[in-house]
Amino acid sequence: MTQSILTKYQKKTVSKLFTENKVQKRITVELRYDDECNNGHNSFTLTTEIRQKDRRIRDCEAYGCIHDEISKHFPELQKYIKWHLCSSEGPLHYIANTLWHARDSESRNLDAARRCAIWPEATDDELTSQNLRELLDARLPKLLEEFQADMQELGFTF
Repeated sequence: MTQSILTKYQKKTVSKLFTENKVQKRITVELRYDDECNNGHNSFTLTTEIRQKDRRIRDCEAYGCIHDEISKHFPELQKYIKWHLCSSEGPLHYIANTLWHARDSESRNLDAARRCAIWPEATDDELTSQNLRELLDARLPKLLEEFQADMQELGFTF
């Protein structure tokens, strides 16, 4: 994997109109891969804004990484949703978040662990394994290669 070039501003937006309950609305998706947070590494975000077509900016109806709406209106972007909050160093709190969701017996949520690890095919046995940390460490280089390829596919400088 190539070292990511620290970039202060890389943003793309896509937008389209749609009708919901006889009201015309605009959905805008913003994709960023940069160091906007000034934390020393590039991070990817994919956020959405939905508003009535002719409303002012403060009249936003929905905002954030609204996965279902992105998938519904921009199916070509669906494959990138998994990278939301992933940086050039890996998913946000990759090990800690995955371990917490997989191991905390009171609030265990293996689906959340799969999302944190960006590992949808992980089995329950893998996620509850005593060597989960080692499994996560071992798969990180390949995961980052896939992340780099997808960022470049979007046209971002990696």
